[in-house]
Amino acid sequence: MKSIASVVPLRDTTAWPGYREARWIPRRYGVCAGEALQYDDTRTRWVWADHPCAAVDDVFVGGQRASNWTWRNVADATGRPVTMIEFATPVPEGQGVVARGRGYLHPVRGVLIENAADVIWDILANVAGLPLPAARLAAFRQQSVDLPVGGSFEEPARGYEIARSICSSIGAICSPDMTGFARLWPEFDGPAVTTIGPGDIEVSAQADLDDIVTDLTLRYAWQAGTPRGAVQYVVARAPAAGPRPAVVDAPWVSSSRVASQVCARLLRLRARPQYVVSVRGFRGDLRVGDAVDLTHPLLPVTGVHMAQSREYEIGDAGERTSITLRAPAGAVPAIKLVRNTNASEAMPQLEISASAAASEFVVTLVDDETGLPLAGADCTLDGLITRRADSAGRVEFPSRYATPGQHMIVAVAPGRDPATLILTVT
Repeated sequence: MKSIASVVPLRDTTAWPGYREARWIPRRYGVCAGEALQYDDTRTRWVWADHPCAAVDDVFVGGQRASNWTWRNVADATGRPVTMIEFATPVPEGQGVVARGRGYLHPVRGVLIENAADVIWDILANVAGLPLPAARLAAFRQQSVDLPVGGSFEEPARGYEIARSICSSIGAICSPDMTGFARLWPEFDGPAVTTIGPGDIEVSAQADLDDIVTDLTLRYAWQAGTPRGAVQYVVARAPAAGPRPAVVDAPWVSSSRVASQVCARLLRLRARPQYVVSVRGFRGDLRVGDAVDLTHPLLPVTGVHMAQSREYEIGDAGERTSITLRAPAGAVPAIKLVRNTNASEAMPQLEISASAAASEFVVTLVDDETGLPLAGADCTLDGLITRRADSAGRVEFPSRYATPGQHMIVAVAPGRDPATLILTVT
């Protein structure tokens, strides 16, 4: 029996008589980028998606933009429609093809699918064959209308893994238990369906201050397994204990605007202590995604918050529901944007390494194309101090910055994407 825990299938290239190697044929949604697959031994025909697409906008061969190509939605050897890129001359051996474009069209409305709700519905209902009506996702569709997604389903995975990857990319949670299957979180907790106050229930709450983040980088615009964009926000007032950096990946975000919105929303939550609140023995039906109004005098937090997990049981005391939720404490901090970069051209990256010794904190930069030291690049440590690389590509920071814990180093060189390194000093 199929379920959301079942693996969602993809076709592979062995369906084509002239296939070069066995590879999964991807599905693509929204504005995205990814590798095209060699269709036959001519090396002039390459498939970008296992379905018709709205457009192929750019093609890169061996990392360089190509011009001798056209694209079409055509039937492959099995009669299935695919998105085909055709070159005027064969692609040289050893060089790969990467394309950027706009993916699958809605099977009914004929428009580009880029709402997270529609992507989840198409993959789970149409590809996996699960009974997930589009109407069930109506509320989530409306919530995420201003957060278009763009990404690729490139290898078989369990249904819930795919849905969670899409949701987490835009700051949302999902669950089969949820009435509407998915909804944005944090900052989208209401309205409350009930109040949790004194009564015949048990409550508890705990918080871990080690979970606080004050410097958040979100990596997005993924292409062939590598993020091409990064947005970084920090709390406006530098914490006395120093920055607490973290990196999150959003493989289903391709827009710098969406990345900025999601990163800011997540940092406003993660920069505050979060209480994990457990409510046990509630009489009634509460589901994941339902919001409750906390007014219990034994709890350190109040307000409206969303249930993120639940257990339901029938016993001697009747029907009881237990839920767990996360509730931030304290004022929402002011935050500021540090950077938001999204590469639109094929450019070399930085290879970055770091080490901490008793007397120095050293970063070495290397051009990943030439293997030579990258002189003149600026390195910023934890948003506090910036030093320029010498002729050997070395940057030295004073040893007082090599405190135990995590540190973020951002290296910037002209004509290259910023490179970010998270280093743990023990």
